[in-house]
Amino acid sequence: MAEPAETAPEPTVADAHDEGDSLVVELKELAQDAQTAVEAEVHFQSVRAGYVLGEVKGIALWGGLALVAALIALFALAMGALLGLTPLIGPWAATALVVVALLALAGLAWWIASRGVGRLSRNAFPKSPS
Repeated sequence: MAEPAETAPEPTVADAHDEGDSLVVELKELAQDAQTAVEAEVHFQSVRAGYVLGEVKGIALWGGLALVAALIALFALAMGALLGLTPLIGPWAATALVVVALLALAGLAWWIASRGVGRLSRNAFPKSPS
């Protein structure tokens, strides 16, 4: 004779209740894991921001010192050029020549800086197609 096929027992109300508890427990664990991940990310970003701030302070200090030194050197160059050119072409012509040279240098620096700003604005903030 053929044996009756074994069937899986039908789930009871108690089994459904256990599965619901399991899902609730897993959701609570997921929420706790997400909270832990968020707290770790916030801590990491605050540590990173502190590091960046410390580095920026040092960069600003040394950059400011370099700028001051470069300005003093430019003044010394201008004075040296004035003193060296005065016997050759006279004081007024030497002054005019040094001023024109410094204005040309300033214009070149401004042009290079404006190209950099334009490049930055094009690349960082592209215009959206309309």
